[in-house]
Amino acid sequence: MNRKFAVGVVGSNDPGGMEHALALGKLIGNKEWVVITGGRNEGVMAQVNKGVKASVRKLAWTVGILPSVKSEASPNVDVVVYTDLNNARNNIIGLSCDVLVACGVVGAGTASEVALAVKNNKCQVVILDTDPLAKAFFENLDGEISFVSTPDEALRVCESAFSRLG
Repeated sequence: MNRKFAVGVVGSNDPGGMEHALALGKLIGNKEWVVITGGRNEGVMAQVNKGVKASVRKLAWTVGILPSVKSEASPNVDVVVYTDLNNARNNIIGLSCDVLVACGVVGAGTASEVALAVKNNKCQVVILDTDPLAKAFFENLDGEISFVSTPDEALRVCESAFSRLG
């Protein structure tokens, strides 16, 4: 059996990021990929997992990397991993995916997930619809970062990255 491609999806609770996450989840759900999130039932984490389960083909699996054994997982997560690492789990998300998509970067948590992924140079990073200040910061980092405006563009970057991985 071939290994499944893994897409990490991160973001915060801002309305634009959540809207993009829901749409992206619906697109990813039609692929035989694994979606890795922070796993909780809030913000981008909840919306992308909800989108995967609302997709037409429902092919993707969802994995939630939870910060604590006391955390409540989203009902749309297929595999729950309790880490008891709190915010250190952000590194696990970036290290476990082939592409990391950030639906906006408006908070420190999302910024840390993106920065750790870039620092580890493990995966392609896609930043979806972020503000100019965050874009300027991440453009100055050494790493494979793509800036896109729509979930469709983010999906195309994922597909391109996966085609290079084989």
